[in-house]
Amino acid sequence: MQDPQIKSLLSQLKQMQNRIEEESFSQEEYKELALSLGLSYTDWDKLEAAYEDFIGRTKGYIQHQLGLEALQELEQARLIRPQGEDLALFMAQAYLLCYQEKGKKTDQKAAKDWAQRQLQLNPEDQRAMQLLVQLKEEERAPFRAQNAAPNFDLAKAPQPKPINKKANGIALVILMALLAVGGLVLMPGQSHDRINQIPELVAPQVVKASESIAARWEKSNMIAGDGEIVGLSAELETIHRAEEKEFTYRLKGYFKLLSSGSGSVVAWVHYLDQNGEKLWSSPLTFDIPKGAKMGDYVAIQERHQSYGDPPPVTELLLELELVNIKDRFSPMLPKSLKLFPEKLNQKYFFKAEAMASELSYNQFSNSVYHHLSLRLKQSANSPIKKLKAKIVYLDGNGQPIDKQELLLIGPEDSPLSNRYPYIKAYQIKTALKNAEKIADYQIELLEIEE
Repeated sequence: MQDPQIKSLLSQLKQMQNRIEEESFSQEEYKELALSLGLSYTDWDKLEAAYEDFIGRTKGYIQHQLGLEALQELEQARLIRPQGEDLALFMAQAYLLCYQEKGKKTDQKAAKDWAQRQLQLNPEDQRAMQLLVQLKEEERAPFRAQNAAPNFDLAKAPQPKPINKKANGIALVILMALLAVGGLVLMPGQSHDRINQIPELVAPQVVKASESIAARWEKSNMIAGDGEIVGLSAELETIHRAEEKEFTYRLKGYFKLLSSGSGSVVAWVHYLDQNGEKLWSSPLTFDIPKGAKMGDYVAIQERHQSYGDPPPVTELLLELELVNIKDRFSPMLPKSLKLFPEKLNQKYFFKAEAMASELSYNQFSNSVYHHLSLRLKQSANSPIKKLKAKIVYLDGNGQPIDKQELLLIGPEDSPLSNRYPYIKAYQIKTALKNAEKIADYQIELLEIEE
């Protein structure tokens, strides 16, 4: 239950709601406006403390997929800090959860608007960008269905029935406890045969299969810039469950730069049938990180996932439409980073070479951001599928002043093989307020998986 005094103070702030929407205040200006309406400094300190509680509960609700509950907390938090750090991102995430649960277009639009507002405050926020990409994928789903060949159906995912999360959680705990002691308690009216069928219902049979599909690439008539695709491959993965079928088309490859510089690439992925006819197409864009040199590789991946029987795709065609290389000069000389501990790296001989490194201060989050481009290499026969590390920032005396976890390679990345080293960009939000404190940085390996 909310503190009655906090509730009363929030009610006073609600008088400013219209001005919150119409004007952009710094936090200090907003505080002065609140004090001018009659709030005391003591009142404001209490509201600041309540804000942290609202955000803490918001994070918990979002983590547990409770969008509506998160929105209720955020509406209170917005009255205290309209420009709070990551508040716009939390709003976008909460509205996305509401949209996924109820399918309302208004929630979808709100999620998009808030994600774009987050990018206005922090133009390089990858979380907001990924959320917009996710929304774009959902918007493209009807387009894909409309462009599908008439002799097959891109089946929609079955709508899930409402779930009583509390009841299911209790039932799961009870079931696990019963299984742990090696027996089940018979309830009135139940037979041993009935109970023995429970494990089959809990763990339905799942059959997975994958097959290779032909893949090729070509340049369109409007292509500009130098680059080519190498190592292109495609596969179809199918999953069969009791009453559900799922399929995924995956396309993987590398873009090889034929000139130095950074920029972006626009392409299309065309799904073709056995006659070479287009069933549907998907846009594909990716960035060339700063510091990229001629001969560097940029890993690319595209995935199309749906439900039902897979359509008759026999080939994937990647069409390069535009290669826009704009920054042709590297802002720094390449720097080899020393990796710790060396024992963890003995099998792979993994190397990370910094090709670009820039520090910037963001006034809205009051934090220093590190924009880093790394060229990743390894020498082992087995590809690296996950590489977790920690980046350590050092002051002028070589003493650590901040540490941040960094997923160098994750499930959304192409595995790192010894054949194709590639360059990748990262954005790290540090806990520091002053970029001048950072004199150097190093990377410590935490986990390597193949």
